[in-house]
Amino acid sequence: MSLAFAFIRVHSRFPTWARSGISGIRLQRVMPAGILLIVALVAQACADEIGQDFRGSPYNPSLFRPTGPNASGSITSDSQGLRITLTEEHGMRPAVGLALRSGLKGDFEITMEFELLQVAEPVGGNGAGVSIYVTMVSYTKEAATIWRAVRKGGDQIFSSHRATTPDGGKRVHQGGQALKTQGTSGKLRLTRTGDMLSYRIAEGSSDAFQEIFETEIGFEDIDMVRFAADNGGSPTLVDVRIKEVKVVTEEAGAPERLPPRPSRWPLWAGLGVSLLAAGGGYWYWSRR
Repeated sequence: MSLAFAFIRVHSRFPTWARSGISGIRLQRVMPAGILLIVALVAQACADEIGQDFRGSPYNPSLFRPTGPNASGSITSDSQGLRITLTEEHGMRPAVGLALRSGLKGDFEITMEFELLQVAEPVGGNGAGVSIYVTMVSYTKEAATIWRAVRKGGDQIFSSHRATTPDGGKRVHQGGQALKTQGTSGKLRLTRTGDMLSYRIAEGSSDAFQEIFETEIGFEDIDMVRFAADNGGSPTLVDVRIKEVKVVTEEAGAPERLPPRPSRWPLWAGLGVSLLAAGGGYWYWSRR
Protein backbone atom coordinates (compact mmCIF):
# COMPACT_ATOMS: atom_id res chain seq x y z
CA MET A 1 0.00 0.00 0.00
CA SER A 2 1.28 3.47 -0.85
CA LEU A 3 2.05 5.96 1.88
CA ALA A 4 -0.37 8.37 0.23
CA PHE A 5 -3.18 5.85 0.60
CA ALA A 6 -2.22 5.27 4.23
CA PHE A 7 -2.44 9.02 4.84
CA ILE A 8 -5.87 9.13 3.19
CA ARG A 9 -7.05 6.30 5.43
CA VAL A 10 -5.87 8.09 8.57
CA HIS A 11 -7.27 11.41 7.39
CA SER A 12 -10.70 9.91 6.65
CA ARG A 13 -11.03 8.61 10.19
CA PHE A 14 -10.70 12.02 11.82
CA PRO A 15 -13.96 13.76 12.78
CA THR A 16 -15.20 16.40 10.37
CA TRP A 17 -13.80 19.32 12.35
CA ALA A 18 -10.35 17.73 12.37
CA ARG A 19 -10.44 16.96 8.65
CA SER A 20 -11.24 20.57 7.85
CA GLY A 21 -8.19 21.65 9.81
CA ILE A 22 -5.86 19.23 8.10
CA SER A 23 -6.47 20.79 4.70
CA GLY A 24 -4.79 24.12 5.49
CA ILE A 25 -2.54 26.01 7.85
CA ARG A 26 -4.35 24.42 10.79
CA LEU A 27 -2.56 21.14 9.95
CA GLN A 28 0.38 22.29 12.08
CA ARG A 29 -1.92 22.99 15.00
CA VAL A 30 -3.83 19.70 14.73
CA MET A 31 -0.91 17.34 14.16
CA PRO A 32 2.79 18.00 13.45
CA ALA A 33 4.04 16.54 10.18
CA GLY A 34 6.31 14.05 11.94
CA ILE A 35 3.48 12.64 14.06
CA LEU A 36 1.21 12.48 11.01
CA LEU A 37 3.88 10.50 9.16
CA ILE A 38 4.20 8.06 12.06
CA VAL A 39 0.43 7.57 12.22
CA ALA A 40 0.34 6.97 8.47
CA LEU A 41 3.12 4.39 8.73
CA VAL A 42 1.29 2.61 11.57
CA ALA A 43 -1.89 2.54 9.47
CA GLN A 44 0.09 1.13 6.57
CA ALA A 45 1.59 -1.59 8.74
CA CYS A 46 -1.80 -2.55 10.17
CA ALA A 47 -3.54 -2.84 6.79
CA ASP A 48 -4.48 -6.24 5.42
CA GLU A 49 -3.28 -7.14 1.93
CA ILE A 50 -4.70 -9.85 -0.33
CA GLY A 51 -3.65 -10.62 -3.86
CA GLN A 52 -2.03 -12.88 -6.39
CA ASP A 53 -0.02 -12.66 -9.59
CA PHE A 54 -1.65 -15.29 -11.81
CA ARG A 55 1.15 -15.39 -14.37
CA GLY A 56 2.49 -18.93 -14.29
CA SER A 57 0.36 -20.20 -11.40
CA PRO A 58 -3.27 -21.23 -10.85
CA TYR A 59 -5.42 -19.20 -8.49
CA ASN A 60 -5.04 -19.80 -4.76
CA PRO A 61 -8.25 -21.53 -3.57
CA SER A 62 -7.69 -20.27 -0.03
CA LEU A 63 -8.03 -16.67 -1.30
CA PHE A 64 -10.47 -17.01 -4.20
CA ARG A 65 -13.45 -19.09 -5.22
CA PRO A 66 -14.74 -19.57 -8.77
CA THR A 67 -18.07 -17.92 -9.50
CA GLY A 68 -20.51 -18.05 -12.39
CA PRO A 69 -21.98 -20.83 -14.54
CA ASN A 70 -19.46 -23.38 -15.85
CA ALA A 71 -16.63 -21.52 -14.15
CA SER A 72 -14.37 -24.58 -14.07
CA GLY A 73 -14.74 -25.01 -17.83
CA SER A 74 -14.27 -21.31 -18.62
CA ILE A 75 -11.21 -20.53 -16.47
CA THR A 76 -7.70 -21.73 -17.34
CA SER A 77 -4.21 -20.73 -16.20
CA ASP A 78 -1.13 -20.14 -18.33
CA SER A 79 2.18 -18.31 -18.19
CA GLN A 80 0.46 -15.00 -18.97
CA GLY A 81 -2.25 -15.13 -16.33
CA LEU A 82 -5.76 -16.33 -15.63
CA ARG A 83 -7.68 -16.75 -18.87
CA ILE A 84 -11.49 -16.64 -18.92
CA THR A 85 -13.38 -17.47 -22.10
CA LEU A 86 -17.12 -17.06 -22.60
CA THR A 87 -18.46 -18.37 -25.90
CA GLU A 88 -21.64 -17.22 -27.62
CA GLU A 89 -23.34 -20.26 -26.08
CA HIS A 90 -22.91 -18.68 -22.65
CA GLY A 91 -25.93 -16.62 -23.65
CA MET A 92 -27.34 -14.15 -21.15
CA ARG A 93 -26.06 -15.94 -18.07
CA PRO A 94 -24.06 -14.18 -15.32
CA ALA A 95 -20.40 -13.19 -15.39
CA VAL A 96 -17.68 -15.78 -14.74
CA GLY A 97 -14.55 -15.26 -12.70
CA LEU A 98 -13.11 -15.32 -9.20
CA ALA A 99 -14.53 -13.88 -5.98
CA LEU A 100 -12.60 -13.13 -2.80
CA ARG A 101 -13.34 -15.52 0.02
CA SER A 102 -12.99 -12.59 2.42
CA GLY A 103 -15.06 -9.50 3.01
CA LEU A 104 -13.56 -6.01 3.38
CA LYS A 105 -14.00 -3.47 6.16
CA GLY A 106 -13.27 0.24 6.19
CA ASP A 107 -11.16 1.91 3.52
CA PHE A 108 -9.86 -0.24 0.70
CA GLU A 109 -8.09 -0.24 -2.65
CA ILE A 110 -8.89 -3.00 -5.18
CA THR A 111 -6.74 -3.24 -8.32
CA MET A 112 -6.91 -5.67 -11.24
CA GLU A 113 -4.47 -5.88 -14.16
CA PHE A 114 -6.12 -7.25 -17.32
CA GLU A 115 -5.77 -7.92 -21.03
CA LEU A 116 -8.48 -8.27 -23.66
CA LEU A 117 -7.62 -11.12 -26.03
CA GLN A 118 -10.79 -11.07 -28.10
CA VAL A 119 -14.14 -9.44 -27.38
CA ALA A 120 -16.71 -9.46 -30.16
CA GLU A 121 -19.09 -6.56 -30.63
CA PRO A 122 -22.22 -7.33 -28.61
CA VAL A 123 -25.67 -7.18 -30.16
CA GLY A 124 -27.17 -5.67 -27.00
CA GLY A 125 -26.71 -5.50 -23.25
CA ASN A 126 -24.47 -3.20 -21.22
CA GLY A 127 -21.14 -3.98 -22.88
CA ALA A 128 -18.88 -7.04 -22.92
CA GLY A 129 -15.44 -7.25 -21.35
CA VAL A 130 -13.74 -7.58 -17.95
CA SER A 131 -14.80 -6.05 -14.63
CA ILE A 132 -14.43 -5.58 -10.89
CA TYR A 133 -17.77 -5.86 -9.09
CA VAL A 134 -18.43 -5.29 -5.38
CA THR A 135 -21.52 -5.53 -3.19
CA MET A 136 -22.12 -4.09 0.28
CA VAL A 137 -23.92 -5.27 3.38
CA SER A 138 -26.68 -2.67 3.29
CA TYR A 139 -30.46 -2.40 3.32
CA THR A 140 -30.20 -0.50 0.03
CA LYS A 141 -28.27 -3.34 -1.70
CA GLU A 142 -25.36 -1.13 -2.77
CA ALA A 143 -23.28 -2.42 -5.68
CA ALA A 144 -20.51 -0.95 -7.83
CA THR A 145 -18.80 -2.02 -11.06
CA ILE A 146 -15.86 -0.73 -13.06
CA TRP A 147 -15.08 -2.39 -16.35
CA ARG A 148 -13.25 -2.29 -19.66
CA ALA A 149 -15.78 -3.17 -22.32
CA VAL A 150 -16.87 -3.20 -25.92
CA ARG A 151 -20.42 -1.99 -26.31
CA LYS A 152 -23.02 -2.25 -29.04
CA GLY A 153 -21.82 -0.17 -31.97
CA GLY A 154 -18.19 -1.17 -31.39
CA ASP A 155 -17.10 1.58 -28.97
CA GLN A 156 -14.13 0.57 -26.80
CA ILE A 157 -14.65 2.05 -23.34
CA PHE A 158 -13.87 2.19 -19.66
CA SER A 159 -17.14 2.46 -17.76
CA SER A 160 -18.46 2.88 -14.21
CA HIS A 161 -21.70 1.86 -12.55
CA ARG A 162 -23.31 2.16 -9.15
CA ALA A 163 -26.69 0.69 -8.14
CA THR A 164 -28.83 1.24 -5.05
CA THR A 165 -32.39 0.54 -3.98
CA PRO A 166 -33.99 3.27 -1.83
CA ASP A 167 -36.35 2.16 0.92
CA GLY A 168 -39.63 1.30 -0.77
CA GLY A 169 -38.34 2.38 -4.18
CA LYS A 170 -37.07 0.89 -7.41
CA ARG A 171 -33.47 0.08 -8.27
CA VAL A 172 -31.54 3.25 -9.16
CA HIS A 173 -28.55 3.16 -11.53
CA GLN A 174 -25.90 5.81 -12.08
CA GLY A 175 -22.36 6.19 -13.38
CA GLY A 176 -19.87 8.51 -14.96
CA GLN A 177 -19.42 9.26 -18.63
CA ALA A 178 -17.77 6.39 -20.50
CA LEU A 179 -14.13 6.97 -21.38
CA LYS A 180 -13.17 5.82 -24.88
CA THR A 181 -9.94 3.88 -25.36
CA GLN A 182 -8.09 1.81 -27.94
CA GLY A 183 -5.79 -0.03 -25.56
CA THR A 184 -6.43 -3.71 -24.94
CA SER A 185 -4.64 -3.91 -21.60
CA GLY A 186 -4.52 -1.90 -18.41
CA LYS A 187 -5.66 -1.73 -14.80
CA LEU A 188 -8.98 -1.16 -13.07
CA ARG A 189 -9.21 0.17 -9.52
CA LEU A 190 -11.90 0.84 -6.91
CA THR A 191 -10.84 2.91 -3.89
CA ARG A 192 -13.01 3.71 -0.88
CA THR A 193 -11.90 6.52 1.42
CA GLY A 194 -14.37 7.21 4.19
CA ASP A 195 -17.77 6.93 2.52
CA MET A 196 -16.58 7.93 -0.97
CA LEU A 197 -15.86 5.42 -3.73
CA SER A 198 -13.48 6.36 -6.55
CA TYR A 199 -13.37 4.54 -9.91
CA ARG A 200 -9.95 4.71 -11.57
CA ILE A 201 -8.27 3.30 -14.68
CA ALA A 202 -4.75 3.08 -16.08
CA GLU A 203 -3.79 2.26 -19.67
CA GLY A 204 -1.34 -0.50 -20.58
CA SER A 205 1.48 -1.03 -18.10
CA SER A 206 1.20 2.49 -16.68
CA ASP A 207 0.57 3.12 -12.98
CA ALA A 208 -0.75 6.63 -13.68
CA PHE A 209 -4.39 6.21 -12.68
CA GLN A 210 -7.18 8.48 -13.90
CA GLU A 211 -10.45 8.90 -12.01
CA ILE A 212 -13.52 8.38 -14.19
CA PHE A 213 -16.23 8.56 -11.51
CA GLU A 214 -16.76 9.16 -7.79
CA THR A 215 -19.81 8.54 -5.65
CA GLU A 216 -20.86 8.45 -2.00
CA ILE A 217 -21.42 4.81 -1.12
CA GLY A 218 -21.33 4.53 2.68
CA PHE A 219 -19.20 2.83 5.32
CA GLU A 220 -20.76 -0.64 5.42
CA ASP A 221 -18.73 -3.81 4.95
CA ILE A 222 -18.08 -5.23 1.48
CA ASP A 223 -19.41 -8.78 1.31
CA MET A 224 -18.30 -9.67 -2.23
CA VAL A 225 -15.45 -8.68 -4.54
CA ARG A 226 -15.56 -10.32 -7.99
CA PHE A 227 -13.04 -10.21 -10.85
CA ALA A 228 -14.73 -11.51 -13.97
CA ALA A 229 -15.33 -11.80 -17.69
CA ASP A 230 -18.78 -10.41 -18.45
CA ASN A 231 -20.78 -10.42 -21.69
CA GLY A 232 -23.16 -7.77 -20.34
CA GLY A 233 -26.26 -9.83 -21.06
CA SER A 234 -25.47 -10.44 -24.74
CA PRO A 235 -24.51 -13.79 -26.36
CA THR A 236 -21.05 -12.51 -27.23
CA LEU A 237 -17.57 -14.05 -27.39
CA VAL A 238 -15.47 -12.73 -24.50
CA ASP A 239 -11.88 -13.91 -24.13
CA VAL A 240 -9.89 -12.03 -21.48
CA ARG A 241 -6.91 -12.51 -19.22
CA ILE A 242 -6.58 -11.37 -15.61
CA LYS A 243 -2.89 -10.98 -14.85
CA GLU A 244 -2.89 -9.86 -11.23
CA VAL A 245 -5.16 -8.61 -8.47
CA LYS A 246 -4.20 -6.64 -5.36
CA VAL A 247 -6.44 -5.68 -2.46
CA VAL A 248 -5.43 -3.43 0.44
CA THR A 249 -7.98 -2.90 3.20
CA GLU A 250 -8.21 -1.75 6.79
CA GLU A 251 -9.41 -5.22 7.72
CA ALA A 252 -10.21 -8.38 5.80
CA GLY A 253 -12.65 -10.87 7.27
CA ALA A 254 -16.24 -11.98 7.48
CA PRO A 255 -18.55 -9.00 6.92
CA GLU A 256 -20.99 -8.01 9.64
CA ARG A 257 -24.56 -8.95 8.85
CA LEU A 258 -27.36 -6.46 9.26
CA PRO A 259 -30.27 -7.34 11.54
CA PRO A 260 -33.60 -7.86 9.77
CA ARG A 261 -35.14 -4.59 8.71
CA PRO A 262 -37.85 -3.57 11.22
CA SER A 263 -41.34 -4.35 10.01
CA ARG A 264 -43.63 -1.42 9.27
CA TRP A 265 -46.81 -3.05 10.50
CA PRO A 266 -46.40 -1.95 14.16
CA LEU A 267 -46.15 1.65 12.94
CA TRP A 268 -49.31 1.37 10.85
CA ALA A 269 -51.08 -0.51 13.64
CA GLY A 270 -50.18 2.21 16.12
CA LEU A 271 -51.35 4.89 13.72
CA GLY A 272 -54.62 3.04 13.20
CA VAL A 273 -55.22 2.74 16.94
CA SER A 274 -54.49 6.45 17.37
CA LEU A 275 -56.96 7.39 14.65
CA LEU A 276 -59.63 5.14 16.14
CA ALA A 277 -59.06 6.64 19.58
CA ALA A 278 -59.24 10.16 18.19
CA GLY A 279 -62.40 9.33 16.26
CA GLY A 280 -63.97 7.73 19.32
CA GLY A 281 -63.13 10.72 21.45
CA TYR A 282 -64.67 13.11 18.92
CA TRP A 283 -67.85 10.98 18.76
CA TYR A 284 -68.06 10.91 22.55
CA TRP A 285 -67.68 14.65 22.99
CA SER A 286 -70.02 15.41 20.08
CA ARG A 287 -72.75 13.42 21.85
CA ARG A 288 -72.51 15.41 25.07
